[in-house]
Amino acid sequence: MKRIVICLAGCVCGVLGLANAAPEPANPVTGGVTFRTDDNGPNPDYFRQRAAVFDKYGLKFGAAVNLLQAENQPGMIEVFKEIQAGGHDIMDHTPTHSNTVMMFASEADLAWVQGQPGVDHVDKKTVFLRCDFQVPPADRESRNVNVNGNSLTPVSADGAERWFKDQEYLYFPTLKIVCRINSRKAADGVYPLATLWQEDIDLKTLTDTPVQRLASHEVLPTDEGIALLAQTVRRVCDRQGLKYPVTYIAPGNSPHLTPVVIKRTYGEKFGYRSAAAYPLAVKRVFNEPDPDGTAPFGMQWCSEAG
Repeated sequence: MKRIVICLAGCVCGVLGLANAAPEPANPVTGGVTFRTDDNGPNPDYFRQRAAVFDKYGLKFGAAVNLLQAENQPGMIEVFKEIQAGGHDIMDHTPTHSNTVMMFASEADLAWVQGQPGVDHVDKKTVFLRCDFQVPPADRESRNVNVNGNSLTPVSADGAERWFKDQEYLYFPTLKIVCRINSRKAADGVYPLATLWQEDIDLKTLTDTPVQRLASHEVLPTDEGIALLAQTVRRVCDRQGLKYPVTYIAPGNSPHLTPVVIKRTYGEKFGYRSAAAYPLAVKRVFNEPDPDGTAPFGMQWCSEAG
């Protein structure tokens, strides 16, 4: 679990109110150092201890938290109010640490989500957001596999371990579907399969069928689904008396939103000013070229401690 993350993130620092670099008349920029802690932590004192350290030196930090999840953790919302009142920043780390799944406390709590365009399906207290994926070109490298229900075995073991290493998504051209593959749990050349949302799956029996690899940014929730994530966070803030976050921090589990997608959704529709994103050469300093205005939405850590 990430604890304290240090970013060279200009826009984020502007949000936190840290020291700003002198603006340049032709192209004003602000920059500085952001200290960030991710996830909800084991207990409320986890945040009070960190706030006390930063308060001692007159500095601020950002807490990237899962607000929907926090409503079911005793004392957590209260401590978020405390640190926000103290000038520290509450950042949006998605409602329940996922870009594709939201877990509510009860079926009644998610009634407002039912039937929304961004929803793929609902199972009891869990909402699964609809995802789109990029169909890989026909000439992208493929491997043939044998499938038995919820697992696959490469037809040829030659180079298979390297080919499947750290892979998360596979496209089945004959089925026109994407599945998740957990290459880290492979045993004796057998790789577990699941749905896009990591649910159980049964693909029956397939023999000598091709699969192609997809990168994490080639499988994304729809813009409508991302809007539901942001709306859920705002609903928690309205219920609990918190200020709306203006910074999105990507959870570590995929799929990962690209800076372009974050800007288009969180930025343009919900007024977010900055974000930390995983893929595609994310920014680490505030003065990098930014022709399309996505740099503030592509920040990420440059070092980590804790």
